[in-house]
Amino acid sequence: MHDFKELFLSKLPSPINRFAEDTITFAEWLNATFQKLIGLYQTIEAFRDINKANGKALDRIGDQFN
Repeated sequence: MHDFKELFLSKLPSPINRFAEDTITFAEWLNATFQKLIGLYQTIEAFRDINKANGKALDRIGDQFN
């Protein structure tokens, strides 16, 4: 999976210190947040296949159709 942290740090303008602790911490936080979002979107994509879907909403739909 692509590492957003390295991409983000490489795109910063030169006046910003890429190696400052605060900058690296922020980049790591962004990377972790984007990884969670990617995981969510992958779950949504997988649930589009009715055989892989689960959850309360799917159970309610199943109850309607037995």
